[in-house]
Amino acid sequence: MWKRVVVFSLTFLLIFPFLFSQEAENKILIALDELKKGNTEKVIELLSEAVMELTNKMDFQVKEIIVCSEVRDYRDYSEITGNLKAGDTLLIYIEPEGYYVVKENGSYKIHVSEDVSIVDENGESVFEKKDWIVYERSFPTPTIPFYITNRISDIPAGKYKYTLTLKDHYKKTFTTETFEFVVE
Repeated sequence: MWKRVVVFSLTFLLIFPFLFSQEAENKILIALDELKKGNTEKVIELLSEAVMELTNKMDFQVKEIIVCSEVRDYRDYSEITGNLKAGDTLLIYIEPEGYYVVKENGSYKIHVSEDVSIVDENGESVFEKKDWIVYERSFPTPTIPFYITNRISDIPAGKYKYTLTLKDHYKKTFTTETFEFVVE
């Protein structure tokens, strides 16, 4: 497990070098010293915090929003490429990026919520929820990355526009994504 954390952290840091902060760089250097000493627990903690600091500097956005027939896990889903059939459940895979992680009392916290609306081609609302799902969670290590799923049933035949607004309550910002879909 610790090897995957080290590989993920170093890969992330190589891909996003423009995000480097002095504090993150110092943690990485200390982590390398701790790795030489064999202190893997400390290495994981330091690299996790360095990645957290860098992702906190990223823009909050939706990296992926995909209509699926099945979602099994993070980046493990079956995408639907055609139209939905009447009676199908609209299943959405959502992957946020750049959400803010707060370290508090030895835990790492995120607080993200979502608003969802679906309107038909005439602009009539068929589904609308403010703060439909709220993710306010605490973890022993920073949760980078994570995914969200939405399931909506009983959408009648027609053409629709789906609008998702994700809100990061710690960063005090939001991002909105819209896509169209058809139910036959």
